[in-house]
Amino acid sequence: MSKFVKTLDIMSALKAALLALQLPSAFAAAQDYPAAFTTVAIYGSESLLKALEDLLVQDDRVCFIIPAGDHDTPVREGTNLSVTRISDFVLLIADRNFGRESEALLGSTAPDDTNPGVILLKDLVAENLTGAGLGLPYVMLAPTDGQSLHLTDKEKKEASGRDCWALTFQTHAGRMTATK
Repeated sequence: MSKFVKTLDIMSALKAALLALQLPSAFAAAQDYPAAFTTVAIYGSESLLKALEDLLVQDDRVCFIIPAGDHDTPVREGTNLSVTRISDFVLLIADRNFGRESEALLGSTAPDDTNPGVILLKDLVAENLTGAGLGLPYVMLAPTDGQSLHLTDKEKKEASGRDCWALTFQTHAGRMTATK
């Protein structure tokens, strides 16, 4: 009987992979280069409001990992019950640029390439994590959805120059079989 990979194990390995991501050399002038993210943190879905509040005041390039749920598929075969689990995670990716607000989304251009922007960061994450097994059995990350996360007028006022992207990944998280 195999077991499901623990959600906390997947999130911890995902956090380590995100912390290891590096910016392209064109952004060598960026603060904390070569790290793609200055902050990577895990939040539970019940802490989503806290994550959004923290997002507004954290470092420039941040990524928050939020578990988004599991999809279990049970199959009964005689006296055996097999359940396959797929786990979803949302990565809240953000960047900020106080000088030119559009650069938080689109990034800066030469000669002052110090701000990669949300679009480059989400592409960097997707490119490097698609298919990643994170050193865990059964796990293979696949992006399933992504969209710009629009801040309210109040949030924009409190976090000027901030832009974010919500990128959803899912992974096979194992199979459990029970026999009666």
